Amino acid sequence: MDEKDIEKLLVKFDSLSVETLKFSQDNFSLEFNKTSINNSSQLKKTEVNAVTNNDSPKEVKVDDNLDIIRSPLVGVLYLSPSPDEKPFKKIGDYVKKDEVICVVEAMKMFNEIKSDTSGFIEDVLVDDCSMVEFNQPIFKITKGDLNDN
Repeated sequence: MDEKDIEKLLVKFDSLSVETLKFSQDNFSLEFNKTSINNSSQLKKTEVNAVTNNDSPKEVKVDDNLDIIRSPLVGVLYLSPSPDEKPFKKIGDYVKKDEVICVVEAMKMFNEIKSDTSGFIEDVLVDDCSMVEFNQPIFKITKGDLNDN
């Protein structure tokens, strides 16, 4: 299964009303999950992402001083505006609320993903040019201002 096949599956899955889709073929297995969050208190719980390539689930733990930026859609995530340019943000960088931190390409459209909060990039939870799911954690930000450091 190549990237184009996975993209087709993601687009189809996104249009369906089902919450989970599991696909297995030979030595390859892929699982997509949609998660809806009804109130902000649910963000304090441990989240588990989809399992791909028979890896174990990746857990993201959240505390009061951290903010998790999640992908608002299914697509391919890019950490820089173009392949030959520097990333929008990297670990340790300060980011302001509503500042662009990456883009997600979905159906040949590039969608800017902006930070929900001001703070410092603590972790980038995805690889550049990787497929992301709806609501998948992509950045971990420690809340704060430049003056706090």
